[in-house]
Amino acid sequence: MSRVIRIGTRKSALALAQTRSVVERCRAVSGEADIRYEIIEMSTAGDRIPDRPLYLFDGKGMFTSVFEEALAAGEIDAAVHSGKDMPGALPDGLIVSAALPRANPRDVLVTLPGRALQESSVIGTGSLRRQEQVTFYLGYAVKGIRGNVNTRLQKLRDGEVDGLILAAAGLERLCVMPESAAAWRQTLRSGLCGDGAFFFRELHEADFVPAPAQGIIAVESRRDSPFAELFAGINDKESMCSFLTERAFLSGVGAGCQQPVAAYSWCQNGTIRMRVQYWREGRLCTAFGAERMRDGERMAAGMAEKILAAAGQKDRTEGDGQ
Repeated sequence: MSRVIRIGTRKSALALAQTRSVVERCRAVSGEADIRYEIIEMSTAGDRIPDRPLYLFDGKGMFTSVFEEALAAGEIDAAVHSGKDMPGALPDGLIVSAALPRANPRDVLVTLPGRALQESSVIGTGSLRRQEQVTFYLGYAVKGIRGNVNTRLQKLRDGEVDGLILAAAGLERLCVMPESAAAWRQTLRSGLCGDGAFFFRELHEADFVPAPAQGIIAVESRRDSPFAELFAGINDKESMCSFLTERAFLSGVGAGCQQPVAAYSWCQNGTIRMRVQYWREGRLCTAFGAERMRDGERMAAGMAEKILAAAGQKDRTEGDGQ
């Protein structure tokens, strides 16, 4: 008799593409022909109220709580999330059992051919972090917009905004933007890429620090899941280390979609390095830290304490995070 893994996911094209990636990796590592995968599409609180700004939602987990309730009730065996949608803390009994290799973590400025940005241009994004970054680094006005990737691209076509800030990983997974940034960089030295419908400009993570866990597909399951071994087999160690470290910083500053927070880490030769940004009342504080991979979460907690203290003291603070 075949075993069935019920996997919960949001209904958007991006969410389904990410879920298919998880299923493909599970099939590749399991080698078991008796496992069947059932994808269960679900609507979240964030999906049901598409016009409300994310920072107006009460609490955290507007894109995850429905799956966590289903996991606790035994209605699904796993849930697939965009890492950046997950809150800093999980309910008792649930864990992030796998993190897939991180895709491109950067943000992208999307514009239309023949419509060069002007000083008066307006950039659309529903993220408070991106709104702060656009104002601080690019100097454009911003407009809060929501919706899935295709909905936001249509708003750009319709002229509601002059440009969009979107995650490179999502654009690549939906085949909207070429997956190889190097390939399209060769087209124009400016870093712009045209696919005929849109222009893409990749924004460097030194300034446009991504959201915590951006570009990471996370699998959430029960701690006692009978499929724990399978999920462990698809886990990427460095991606998981970054996921846990960046979410620890998010938890440490007590932030969710209601506050502009950025954190990006990368692992190399057993060391994890992380750059963070935190805005409070229009003040930007930044910090950088480096530590052994096994101590990443401890480093993140210390960085959160320091940046919270700095946020109330100086307009812009640089720290070593250690």
